[in-house]
Amino acid sequence: MNKILTLIILLLLSGCSKSHYVTVSEEVVKNINIPRNYKVIYCSCNENPVQLKILTELKSLGLKMIEIDQFSNINNIDSKSSIVIYGYKNKVVGSPRNFMVTYLVNKSKTTDCGKRCDRTEEWNELVHKKVIVSGNAIHNSVLLYKIDTYTELLMAINSGDKYSISLQTKKDTGSKNNILSEKNAYKFN
Repeated sequence: MNKILTLIILLLLSGCSKSHYVTVSEEVVKNINIPRNYKVIYCSCNENPVQLKILTELKSLGLKMIEIDQFSNINNIDSKSSIVIYGYKNKVVGSPRNFMVTYLVNKSKTTDCGKRCDRTEEWNELVHKKVIVSGNAIHNSVLLYKIDTYTELLMAINSGDKYSISLQTKKDTGSKNNILSEKNAYKFN
């Protein structure tokens, strides 16, 4: 009886709450289930590195691959029970830009002040440097649709230069983590 009363109180409290939170997904790797009797339809008109990688992974599953040379040709194919891959590449050609970058550099100086005596000074020095960037960017995108009685977007992946301007380089910061990007972890089943 106590369990039922506790459950009713919890339901009432959750129903009275003004805020509702929906957890989209806590998966680190997205599992994409593709039935083995499905075929894969893709266009060779807008190939990009991300699309080629996905096509290689789908071929290794043993799925039937159908290549078309333009998307309007999809009307000539029976697209039921299929996975349709739409990939595109967007190139942005921007004008070169100049930026002033400032950063702190740790400096130190040690001087000898006699027998068993060293004097050390430490300070931060503000450095200004002019950086020139091209303003050019490449953005690759791939959309995977599952088509049966209805159409469902299975996956959307983006990669490339998401930001047209990079203000710091590896040489400037000494860090190897200067490129901002998303993690697109997925696994085909």
